[in-house]
Amino acid sequence: MAGRPRLTPEERTISEERKKERKKQLKWLKAVNDLPDQASPSAELNWIRNHPAMSRLDRIEDRTKTTRIILDVSDITPTHGQAPSKAAVSMLQHWCNRPDEFYKNLLAEQKKATKVDTDGSIVDDVENSTEVKNIDALIASIAQAIDDMELTDG
Repeated sequence: MAGRPRLTPEERTISEERKKERKKQLKWLKAVNDLPDQASPSAELNWIRNHPAMSRLDRIEDRTKTTRIILDVSDITPTHGQAPSKAAVSMLQHWCNRPDEFYKNLLAEQKKATKVDTDGSIVDDVENSTEVKNIDALIASIAQAIDDMELTDG
């Protein structure tokens, strides 16, 4: 009776490892696919900035130039909250291996920003910030008051 040839113990181990890796990859893809494609830049940057993976490279004692951090499914929903988007997960994978560059770029963006919130986050849309809306409301109420006044030649 012809059938599949029996696998050697080595081949069996390799096959089992491949199956485990495929399951791990499928779990990763499902978790990432459930996220929106993108979120506001400040939400993505804040999530990355506060992610525990950003300090992992520094905690590896015997690291070399080729040492890389690989994210896991648990990194999509860490203690500080679920990833805001697929883009944020991709950026985190990149930046957790280059944290110094990330923080240098973040500081440059904060300096360029026209508005930085009290918590240090960049305001994406200054025109829709609470302060600008309050100023607009004040201007509108003054304009209405002037319209309501009867101006007379004194």
